Amino acid sequence: EGYSVKDQCALLKTMHDDGCRFFSMTYHSPSLGIGHTPYVKTEEERVAFMSTVKQVLEYFTQELGGEFSTLPQLYQTLKGT
Repeated sequence: EGYSVKDQCALLKTMHDDGCRFFSMTYHSPSLGIGHTPYVKTEEERVAFMSTVKQVLEYFTQELGGEFSTLPQLYQTLKGT
C-alpha cells in the first residue's frame, strides 16, 4: 500500500537478482473497502489499488517466472530441501 507498481516491481527484481526465491505480498484487508484506510478513500482509489496488486502479481509471474503457493506447499518445499 502506498507504493507504485514501478517501485514494487523494482524491489521484486532487485530481491530476485540478489537470489531471493520466496516472496510474500501483504496488504491491510480493510483497504479492500472504501474509507477504511488512507489508501482507499473512494471507489476510484479501490479500483486503482486492485489494479496495482494485479500488475505487480503479473510482473512476478510473467517477468520473473514466479509461481504462487500456499503456506502448506511452501512448508513441504522447504522441508524437502
